[in-house]
Amino acid sequence: MEKRVRYGILGCGMMGQEHLRNLALIDGAEVVAITEPNKEMQKHCAELVLMRTSSIIWMTC
Repeated sequence: MEKRVRYGILGCGMMGQEHLRNLALIDGAEVVAITEPNKEMQKHCAELVLMRTSSIIWMTC
């Protein structure tokens, strides 16, 4: 059985996006929650993540 580790990301700025890209390369890593107030940044980060996970919980700040 594959071990899964669930992650949450606080902010989708430069470092948040870098973390999302790096997590996409790790087998068993799953982003389950992101907090980002800017709707355009939410959309951009969703594109980085949705190919690897079935759903994301968006949290407001």
